[in-house]
Amino acid sequence: MNISFIGAQGTGKTTALNQLVNRLDKVTHIIPDQYRNICQDLNYSRPRDIVLEEGLTQSSQAMSAFVSTALASFSQLSVSRTEFNLADLDPISYYAFYEYWITRSAKENGTEPTYLPFIKKLAQHYSELFDINFYFPIGVIPLVGDEMRAVDLEFQSEIDKIILKNLDDFKPHNVITIESDTEQGRCEEMLEWISNLTRS
Repeated sequence: MNISFIGAQGTGKTTALNQLVNRLDKVTHIIPDQYRNICQDLNYSRPRDIVLEEGLTQSSQAMSAFVSTALASFSQLSVSRTEFNLADLDPISYYAFYEYWITRSAKENGTEPTYLPFIKKLAQHYSELFDINFYFPIGVIPLVGDEMRAVDLEFQSEIDKIILKNLDDFKPHNVITIESDTEQGRCEEMLEWISNLTRS
């Protein structure tokens, strides 16, 4: 079963994933957040530092390369033999960050945003491989900064709006909105949905 975690930054996806892995009595394979992984590999402080390295006017090229590299990580799904594959950040969320920065770059340049069809097809293709998609809405838990995440509520809200638009556009399988505001409650919600789908 392929499981994705959808949502803007700071909504509790990684914490929920780790809680779920600890409760699943099966072998799991985790596809980590590639935006963070790439930053760590290349010694960038935050993902936006990669996007904005040559300035906002040039950010569309950087973001196109960044998101393409991240989306390619989902090719692992076709070769994984574990019972559960979990994606810490999903194709639709990756595409939402891409759309956000392409739009900002276009505004800075005074032009219309140009979204590469290939990247949308890539996101669409990989989103269709997930059997269940847990969506984590904003405003349920406080946004807390860390070494790679700024406390930017406006940015979080904008990403969430794009994600919701893309969920309606991409129509992935079994989108479940996580409602609980506690770690244990969220884990129980996910386990119940996984159990129901496994039995069906």
